[in-house]
Amino acid sequence: MRLFSKIPMDSGTLYSIFSIFAGMIGTAIVIKLFIFLLLVLNTYLFDISIFDSYVEFSMAASCACKKAGPNSKRSLKKGAYKASRRARIAESRDYYSTKSSSSGSTDLLNNNSSSVLALLIKLTNAVMVYSNAELDRANILKDNQNRMGIYVWFNNQTSQFYVGSSKNLKDRLRSYFNPAFLDKPSNRNMIISRALLKYNYSSFSLLVVEYCDESLLTAREQYWIDTLQPDYNIFKFAYRSTGYKHTDAARKLMSELAQLRTHSADTKAKISQALKGENNPFFNQKHSIETIKKISTANSASSIYLYNEFKVLMFIFPSLRNLASEIKANSISVANSMEEQSLFRGGWYISRTPYSDQDLPFITDSSSQEYIDLVNNMISSSHIKKVIFVYSALDNQFIKKFEGVMEAQRSLNISHETIKKYAQAGTSYRDYLFSYHRFN
Repeated sequence: MRLFSKIPMDSGTLYSIFSIFAGMIGTAIVIKLFIFLLLVLNTYLFDISIFDSYVEFSMAASCACKKAGPNSKRSLKKGAYKASRRARIAESRDYYSTKSSSSGSTDLLNNNSSSVLALLIKLTNAVMVYSNAELDRANILKDNQNRMGIYVWFNNQTSQFYVGSSKNLKDRLRSYFNPAFLDKPSNRNMIISRALLKYNYSSFSLLVVEYCDESLLTAREQYWIDTLQPDYNIFKFAYRSTGYKHTDAARKLMSELAQLRTHSADTKAKISQALKGENNPFFNQKHSIETIKKISTANSASSIYLYNEFKVLMFIFPSLRNLASEIKANSISVANSMEEQSLFRGGWYISRTPYSDQDLPFITDSSSQEYIDLVNNMISSSHIKKVIFVYSALDNQFIKKFEGVMEAQRSLNISHETIKKYAQAGTSYRDYLFSYHRFN
């Protein structure tokens, strides 16, 4: 068969071949167009579905905003913040849970408690962390000496905790380590006290959340109570009795109740047991030589001579301990006054020897009314620390006796620093002479 043949058979065959190729090409073109149209139509329908979804979302948002009113934006922001905060807390919990489980110090913690404790440490950014209160007791007391701040007791078994504050963290925390203190009637009603007694200190971790000034303690404690919502805090508000003063009637009543109160044999045994060993504040300490001498002097049985401010011998007591007991004073305080030869309670000198061989006591009978009045007078003067005698600088004439430098300051309108300075120097200031002793 030739391409340009004039034979009819050859021409028909050739047309047939071309028709087949043209049909194949046309079919391919139609298939491609069909596929293209399907793709275009699918994209169009997809765009319509997106548009419909957007319209539906916009309508729903519009309805929500209309129902929420003018505070809708604030509500949406608040909701977004809460969601974000929940996510951050969950992320922190996962991170610190993994960190705690690999630290090697969580043997006594269950997985849930370790996660909560780690989160608590994260949220508070605690400055001190003690994972086992029993083992870390010495470090707890040492690290927090002379510190003020906020602390958290965390129960590693129950994940419950307590928020507290103190202007003397060492003393406050040491009291928690004293079972007798926790079991006192005034303290055993506190949930944290019962929890410490029930679960023992080895089940607790202690966090020192922050150190702060005394003026900020109440505010910071309240902040952490509001933030953490502790389980063991019965009252959800911070309270401090610092600065509160009882009335005279209240103090008298408390004194009478204290005198009538006696400990049972069982209570005495508990107190004795609680103050043994490491629970004793004086554990592993020794008295200085000077203190030993003072104690020896206070316990000695030699006679004690009591003089008034005019250095008139009033009475001879059989011992320093007897004098201290009669006037309801501390033996060491009496011994210190005797050693310094200062006026005790603003009106009496105490000596182990008479000032003069000719001195005779004004009172000789301890059952006499004069003796009773003397003792009562000394007891009623227990509030006086150091008196100030004021004299005229011109002729040394006595002007007045004040029960303290602050009283002299208010009366004379002279600063207490100035009064103390010139009393110690023994020189005049303006028209006055100040002295801690009465002139002869």
